[in-house]
Amino acid sequence: MFWKSLDGIIADKDSLREEMSEAFSVGGVYLGKEHLIHKRVLSSRYLSYSSVARMFLRIDSGEYGDIQLDQYILVVEDKNGIEQTIHAERRLVVDRILEWISKNHPEICIGKKYN
Repeated sequence: MFWKSLDGIIADKDSLREEMSEAFSVGGVYLGKEHLIHKRVLSSRYLSYSSVARMFLRIDSGEYGDIQLDQYILVVEDKNGIEQTIHAERRLVVDRILEWISKNHPEICIGKKYN
């Protein structure tokens, strides 16, 4: 499996696998002690909580004929202001991730910053 660091901090692959086995998981996202890991079919993306400044839910909406379509996206903003996105099938997945983050990592802001 291919591992990609989203924040430039390279972690040992064996320690990431071990962290995944002990992590809280929801919708293909593993919330470990030190990393958020998004497991996909051929690759996994990860980032360290220490590089995360904020997380929030983004909903993209559209229509296909008479059918309303919503896409739920977890946006992870690092301390440099760069946003990474994780797409979820249901809003509940993003809500559970944000709930877990707010309880276990209070230093990470939850919600969009408005000017």
